[in-house]
Amino acid sequence: MKIIIFGTGSYAESLLSRINKDDVEIIAASDNNSDKWWTSWHGIDIIPPYKLKEYEFNYILVASMYTKDIVEGLLDMGLDIREIICTYNQYEINFEHNKILRHIFNMGEKHKIALISSI
Repeated sequence: MKIIIFGTGSYAESLLSRINKDDVEIIAASDNNSDKWWTSWHGIDIIPPYKLKEYEFNYILVASMYTKDIVEGLLDMGLDIREIICTYNQYEINFEHNKILRHIFNMGEKHKIALISSI
């Protein structure tokens, strides 16, 4: 799976080390801060948001507390909402996105146990 991480701040920093690098390839990072464009972040190239459509990726992982503004900007650029995975406050996450996040962060399936007793 190929992803682009949107955001390079402290929240993105906290997520970066948890990404399942065996199955997930981080092909780039992006940020709205133009001072960061064309630099490197943990060995990952930071590209301007307007360049995102030039890359082949499965998902954009929004790793920022400014999720709402970022998602609106990505949608305005014509990106598909199904390609955008949000991590902060679970903004707009649906069941399919939860499965993808579990894969990205190698969390496995969650199992629930119900204990039923009668006296």
